[in-house]
Amino acid sequence: MNRNAIITIILTLLSLGLYLLLLGDQLNDVNSGYIIKFLIISQLLLILYLGIVFFGRKLNLFGKDQRLLAILIGIALFIRIFLLFGAGDHAFLSDDVYRYLWEGKIVAEGYNPYILSPDDMSGSGFVNGPFYSKINHPNLPTIYPPLSQYIFVIAGWIQPETLFGFKLLSLIFDLIAAALIILWVRRECLPDGTILIYLFSPLVLIEFIFSNHLDIFAMPFLILALYFLSRKKAMHVGIFIALTALVKLFALFIVPLIFLYFTGRERIKFITAFIFILLIGYLPFLLTAGLSTFGSLWTYLGSWQFNGSIFALLKLITSEPVARVISAILFISALGYFSIRNRKSDPIKRSFYIFAAYIIFTPSLFSWYLVWIIPFIIREHSWAFLVLTGTVLLSYNVKIGFYDNGAWSEFWWMRMLEYVPFYLLLFYSSLRLRISPKVAQ
Repeated sequence: MNRNAIITIILTLLSLGLYLLLLGDQLNDVNSGYIIKFLIISQLLLILYLGIVFFGRKLNLFGKDQRLLAILIGIALFIRIFLLFGAGDHAFLSDDVYRYLWEGKIVAEGYNPYILSPDDMSGSGFVNGPFYSKINHPNLPTIYPPLSQYIFVIAGWIQPETLFGFKLLSLIFDLIAAALIILWVRRECLPDGTILIYLFSPLVLIEFIFSNHLDIFAMPFLILALYFLSRKKAMHVGIFIALTALVKLFALFIVPLIFLYFTGRERIKFITAFIFILLIGYLPFLLTAGLSTFGSLWTYLGSWQFNGSIFALLKLITSEPVARVISAILFISALGYFSIRNRKSDPIKRSFYIFAAYIIFTPSLFSWYLVWIIPFIIREHSWAFLVLTGTVLLSYNVKIGFYDNGAWSEFWWMRMLEYVPFYLLLFYSSLRLRISPKVAQ
């Protein structure tokens, strides 16, 4: 093995050691001290991760280093399985999973979660079990699209009243996404080492294997949509973008771009397939909920805020309503610009810019949202966003106050540590692009 291969293996094994430190008896009684420990470990993992990507970027994993590829995949798989079983039924970083599983429970019984909030069911037998009392925002019906609801149902069938079924499905979808990324990297003739960006991402391992969020279920569909987009297969793109949106609505951001990218019959194929699959998913719920299906979405868009960057700055110098309007205008302008300008140019690169704009301008940036940018990082080699996928975990500093006194409280300097490296790298990359476009590409 060469020097880069040996260093890459050492860094992955050191990462394994840090993940082991996240587990243990402390999970049974999480407190503010554990959250501080988590924040420190997450940033150490980021440093090792950047090293893995840096030293692994020149490895010939599909050629002479195939044995190394098997070793690295084995280590990545071992970390996932260990985190899956080691974390057990704990969900101390986020309580979203309790809503997921409760909604799966009522959908399985034929109820519509788009018109019935947990509070509406307070007098029913659905309050029994370990999840109901832990549901956040119990006054609101669901915001999660239909395919997510069916996944919640399956998770409950696998093992009722525990988190195991959800975690197991998360692992399965994660492994499918990893396999598709490996195939995509090979078909796109990207550097072999770019597969390590996904395999050893602390964001992926912490948010979807150690913790519990639903965005991982969208990743296989998004990757397939991007693959077929690069092949100009309009109908296939329509199907997989619709399936992605049926897991989470973020996929809708790039629908106008793709619609304008295709022309003639291909455009008709795309939009027909997209609308058809979307209708199949939503129709069972629309029949009883109607427009109420999207009711909680407007509540989210109009009032929620967490961990924004540009939005937070705008709020400091104006007010929250004004900052929200300006941020929305900036994002919509970016969406329109990248959808319309140079419509025949690379649609994946322009899709990356749209997701990047959302991350920059959104009032709410929860750490798991960053998984949507990872397939684009693999293709576009953005070190700024790669770093942000790790520093975003610092946003969990709000949990220190939660475990101390029951209320979220943020340390402003943590927000600085999260975003300053990102914006410095973003500025540097844009400057480099202007000076030397050939190098930047």
